[in-house]
Amino acid sequence: MATKPFFSDGDVVDIGYRNVRAAEVDHLRWAREQCEALWEIYEPYADAEFLIEVRRNFDARFWEMYLTTFLIKEGYKVICPCPQSHSPRRDTSSGDQLMQQFQPLRRY
Repeated sequence: MATKPFFSDGDVVDIGYRNVRAAEVDHLRWAREQCEALWEIYEPYADAEFLIEVRRNFDARFWEMYLTTFLIKEGYKVICPCPQSHSPRRDTSSGDQLMQQFQPLRRY
């Protein structure tokens, strides 16, 4: 079970988030249920800002959650190099360049 709810009350910028959260018609109720089910799987992989940013940029952050959960369900091992943020790590061995550290996905 998720430790934090996917949807929360308060002001929202993104109309998609607002509509799915309100779930006033059948297809939006279904969409809300799907979001909450995906969140159950995705929460441990989400960065610290995910629940804040999904309220402003619902489509992009939903896609991130959907893709990650799809890969997990398909048997891929998902590794998050920076679980608390999306900021790139600094590679101090090669000057002052920023490096994203990615690990290839492997199917198990």
